Amino acid sequence: MNISTRQLKVFVTVAHAGSLVEASRLLHLTSAALSVSIKTLEQEVGFRVFDRTTRALHLTAEGFRLLAAVSYTHLRAHETEA
Repeated sequence: MNISTRQLKVFVTVAHAGSLVEASRLLHLTSAALSVSIKTLEQEVGFRVFDRTTRALHLTAEGFRLLAAVSYTHLRAHETEA
């Protein structure tokens, strides 16, 4: 598995924003670039992280667990820096 920090940043931002349009505004990237990043992440982890509708993205159960793991790891990394 080869997941980049950029893919994780995109994933977390999209999860919090709930849409590619809002996340693209926050990250200053196109919605198409975010979509490619999410699809690549899903291929790497072997499961869908979002259920997609025409207007929004919703975390799948697996996506929610991944978000929790990424958030926990991020917090732990910052604790060790302090």
